[in-house]
Amino acid sequence: MKLPKTINQIYEEIKDFDLVLTSDVVLASALNRSIKNAQVGKLAYTPKELASKYATKLFEAGIMNKADIVLELSKKLKLNLKTVHNSIEKIEEIEKNTDDVESYLNELDLKVYSAYKDMPSKNKALLFFDREYLPENVAIIEPIFFNNLDQKTLPDEYTAINILTDTESKFKNFHTFSSQEQLIKKIIGLINEDNADDIAIILNTQDSILSVI
Repeated sequence: MKLPKTINQIYEEIKDFDLVLTSDVVLASALNRSIKNAQVGKLAYTPKELASKYATKLFEAGIMNKADIVLELSKKLKLNLKTVHNSIEKIEEIEKNTDDVESYLNELDLKVYSAYKDMPSKNKALLFFDREYLPENVAIIEPIFFNNLDQKTLPDEYTAINILTDTESKFKNFHTFSSQEQLIKKIIGLINEDNADDIAIILNTQDSILSVI
């Protein structure tokens, strides 16, 4: 496994660009905090942040939040809030992967989609992002991580930045567990003050054990 670059290492690579895009909002925030010279606005954005910045040029009143969109469509389509919310969640997930949304929707979802696609949503701001707003000197941090919507903000030409170094590292130990109780006990036994900074626990964000950890 290759070791990751530090925030400072990444910043040194991107500091001279006019704009930096990353799919990681935490990384974008960290890079902006690293700026040493005075400048107007931020250097690093996520695609969603960038699209939101210029949304007023696309939508006169700006972007509507999801709750307001759900409420408005519920009234307009005479459907309950949960039904509309679930359909929008499904639509947004599909939009992350393809422009061909309708092929993956059932009849009810299509009804919601026909109204939703005209709403001033964050996803629509991405779908119709005008690349004319992009400066000439753009860096993209790991473009492979950009989903279908994120890619709408990418210029034709850019400099790709890797987050990994060329230094190889090997994991010393792997552990498997048959129960949550066994996992918790083992973690408590493994982590101490001396090694706490050298240990990472990787979990799916939807995993039920996340709150226990």
